[in-house]
Amino acid sequence: MKRQRLSLERHKEIGKYLYRLQDEIGSLLSEISRAEGVSAMPTRNIEKVYSLLIKLRSGMENVMFRDYLKEGDIRIYYPGDSIDETNLTTFETFIQTLDFGGENE
Repeated sequence: MKRQRLSLERHKEIGKYLYRLQDEIGSLLSEISRAEGVSAMPTRNIEKVYSLLIKLRSGMENVMFRDYLKEGDIRIYYPGDSIDETNLTTFETFIQTLDFGGENE
């Protein structure tokens, strides 16, 4: 059976949705990790969801460029120009919750 590729317009819709979803999950991750601690099961589980969303966005971007090499645009899945102070603070808080396996200074 021949696959039916997504339209470029549908990629745009999905890209916006996944961007907003990852932003929301990132905010929840920060909130839950502060409330429950970084090693608590809820924090670890939402970290997995966050990580899967990153992989999904990357995979969908690959699909878009495979199907729309010339028309595709990196900003469809990564609209980086919408970073504001709130998003930056959320990201910085999230980074602080990560365990890089090194010693604490």
